Amino acid sequence: MIFKTVACNFINLLLLVLLFCRNLRYTLKHYIMETSDQIQEKIVTQLSAPLYSAKGWMKFIGILLIVMGVTYALSIVGIIFAWIPIWLGILVTGAANKIDTAYRTGDKYSFIEAQKKIGLYFTIYGVLILIGLILILLFFVIALSTGFLAQFIENIENSGMQYY
Repeated sequence: MIFKTVACNFINLLLLVLLFCRNLRYTLKHYIMETSDQIQEKIVTQLSAPLYSAKGWMKFIGILLIVMGVTYALSIVGIIFAWIPIWLGILVTGAANKIDTAYRTGDKYSFIEAQKKIGLYFTIYGVLILIGLILILLFFVIALSTGFLAQFIENIENSGMQYY
């Protein structure tokens, strides 16, 4: 009988220890998770600080691009290309809003989204610059091959204007 009581007490004690360890593990895990979340928020806030300080300029450029796109859309030819500055303006303004959220809350997803928008903005701008350079080169080659440039210079010389 004594053996049975001791065994029951031992089992109860063992169960209490196991329960305590389980709760301790949960508490430690929760504390570590909470601490890592706080560290992550601080890191996101620190990483987003440079862009946060420029968010006013980002919004200004975004709004200016949207207005520029709308004014392009008022002309017949501009309607074809008006969507590009409007799209760029929306990207920059959206990135400024996301970086604001990331800085204030430490939200890493807002920070990543802002970086994606800024990356897409520069990609689009880079492609547009490359297209512009190719068109300028193409125009120059066509002007040289058709004699347009030589005729233009000859007309200036015959007009008596000095272009140097």
